[in-house]
Amino acid sequence: MAGELGAGVVIMHFDRLPACEEKKIPYWSRMRRSLDALEPVALCCWVKLALENYEDESYEEAKTFFAAYSPDFLGFCYDSGHGNLGRGEGFERLEEVKQRLIAVHLHDNDGKEDQHRVPFRGTVDWQRLMRIIASSPYREGINLEATLRDYPEFPSEDDFLQAAILAGSAWRVCLKNPFR
Repeated sequence: MAGELGAGVVIMHFDRLPACEEKKIPYWSRMRRSLDALEPVALCCWVKLALENYEDESYEEAKTFFAAYSPDFLGFCYDSGHGNLGRGEGFERLEEVKQRLIAVHLHDNDGKEDQHRVPFRGTVDWQRLMRIIASSPYREGINLEATLRDYPEFPSEDDFLQAAILAGSAWRVCLKNPFR
């Protein structure tokens, strides 16, 4: 379906490596079987899969999969809200895999919960994130993953949409000249 619609990337929220040692071998086997089955279909349809980050992870699984699969098939989706949660090590981890970056989910939060706020309205260090993304090969569109909730700064849907447009415009300007 993604190929028919002209979507070049499908985001995959994948299982993480279990902590229990006896479950690790079946985990790797199950994930490899899934990716092996998806790879020829995705390549045939000109669609890539992007593994998305969660909070407080080492990206061990993603790095293992990136070593096993071509960038023509498997890449990375950075979710700025997830990267800002927990220990807040998302930027360090993104630096490690930025060459595989093929999608972004951009939204803000307070670092404590995944709030999906409009960028620049929380604690994400947007200047740093823009520099990392600009130094990666990623040159595609941005996906604002902000949602309208009961935030007092947005008395109406129009106010929310205007703030989202301004945030997206700021991204476009900064990505053209990220080192201002």
